[in-house]
Amino acid sequence: MRLLLAAVALLALSTRARAAPPLLYVALGDSTAVGVGAAQGGGYPERIARRLGASGTEVKLVNLGVSGATAEDVRREQLPRALEEHPALVTIGVGLNDVLRGRPLAEFARDLEVIADGVSRTKAAVVVSELPDVARAPSGAGSPPSLARRLAAYNATVRRVARSPPTCRRVGPGRPPRRSDDDGLARAATSACGRA
Repeated sequence: MRLLLAAVALLALSTRARAAPPLLYVALGDSTAVGVGAAQGGGYPERIARRLGASGTEVKLVNLGVSGATAEDVRREQLPRALEEHPALVTIGVGLNDVLRGRPLAEFARDLEVIADGVSRTKAAVVVSELPDVARAPSGAGSPPSLARRLAAYNATVRRVARSPPTCRRVGPGRPPRRSDDDGLARAATSACGRA
């Protein structure tokens, strides 16, 4: 997550040459965007927006994330709304629900490709996040080896899709989550932009 904030901040700041209207940031995704499990402060979109604001970039956040969302849900429900917003920055964080529900990798890949292609056409800076390796997290102790293999395959797809549109950037790796309320990602974003 720290790398995600760093990449987002760097991309967002590079799209703004001077003070202008607020940077329109649209977050697409699942419970990680919503902030499920965070003790306070919301999910990573709110943290990114706060850090960008603290670094002098005015941000308008439109968080379209929905707990339990799959890539298909993001494609069908969140993507059209995101395109209506004409964002300057988009983060995509989805896939863990696809893995846990046993959704075929080919279907996930197709939906993620459509999402990335759609948002890249807006000329927004796009950051696609890899899935956390929940099989290595404390709560994943005893997970079957097949879970780690599926996560690796899904993350390989995320990396491939993120390389496709020239405006996409990928962040990762899919490390096990530490704490949902860890603000380290936000700190890393502002330091990467020289705004510590």
